Amino acid sequence: MNYIDDNNYNNDNYSRVRLFLYGIIIAVLFLIGIFLMCTGFHLPDLFSFRSCQGNGSEEPDFDSDFSGLYNQDVIVADLSKDDIEKLLVPLPGGVRISNVHIENDPLNKSFSVRFPRGGKNYDFSSVVNNSSAVHEIEYVIKDNLVTINVKLKILADYEFCIDNSMLYVKFISPRDKYPVIVVIDAGHGGNDVGAVETGIYEKDIDLAICNRLKYYLDRETFKTYYTRTDDSYPTVEERVNFVNELKPDLFISVHSNWFENDTVSGTSVLYNKRDTNPYGSQWLAGILAKSVSDSAGIGNRGAVIGNEIHIVRTSKVPVALIETGFMSNPSDLSILSTESGQNRIAEGIHKGIVQALSEMGKYSS
Repeated sequence: MNYIDDNNYNNDNYSRVRLFLYGIIIAVLFLIGIFLMCTGFHLPDLFSFRSCQGNGSEEPDFDSDFSGLYNQDVIVADLSKDDIEKLLVPLPGGVRISNVHIENDPLNKSFSVRFPRGGKNYDFSSVVNNSSAVHEIEYVIKDNLVTINVKLKILADYEFCIDNSMLYVKFISPRDKYPVIVVIDAGHGGNDVGAVETGIYEKDIDLAICNRLKYYLDRETFKTYYTRTDDSYPTVEERVNFVNELKPDLFISVHSNWFENDTVSGTSVLYNKRDTNPYGSQWLAGILAKSVSDSAGIGNRGAVIGNEIHIVRTSKVPVALIETGFMSNPSDLSILSTESGQNRIAEGIHKGIVQALSEMGKYSS
């Protein structure tokens, strides 16, 4: 006699039904996936930018026919509803926000936008300029990319959004956009190599420190502009004119020192003696001298009058020119020329900036 357990029998049937349903679901999902791939649908399109809203933090996702940097800062809601003072750039069909490269160069008062041309020749006559900030526009098509170069009349930042395949750009004063602004200047650059010691150029040390400093400052709540982030050479006039027009809260120039006596060492910071404000150049120089010295492990030579230097003498904002250390001193050079030493110097400058802004009442952690 065979004994049948009703509970086991029912459980077996339930398992068979469940497996059958799972099989159907998997098959349906597979067919949907095949259909979407055949129609050219991209899964990220489900989450792509659809209106003039957002915070500009989308990750880059360039198609195979385009590569570059996704460099936007802020996407402003409802900019498309503002019918004045805008640059309107139609985008080819299929171009997503991640395909658009925007680059702004306030120092040279230039702005550019680049995107894939798409399947047709781009109609430049469809670009509409309603912005009084625009001086002239240059259009370029190369390697299936459309580039629109804009020369501005003024030093400006921008806000933008994309809505219904239209890019809207509005140029605004940085001081209207950012409550607190700092400018960092990497000394020398290009053919101006600065001091030279055992084949090491000062310009390279200055830039390396500033690029490490950029890592810290770009994560802060205040805005930082840089006079150079590569081996270019803005003239000293261009640097100080940019600063005086921008009117940042702090202006810091990074250099390295040299002296014929190789026993001389330490960090010194040059200041503008004409700036007698309580939170002025000498006050800032003192903060940075101590902060850099403590962080880098280099002696502190303190704040020094630097009015023989053009950018110090002519700056109309609190300025500090940091001579981070002496390239002519072997001990200092071992710090200036190594990644770990450059990072310690950058940390010291960062801490000094935070301290200065805090004392000014313009920074809170």
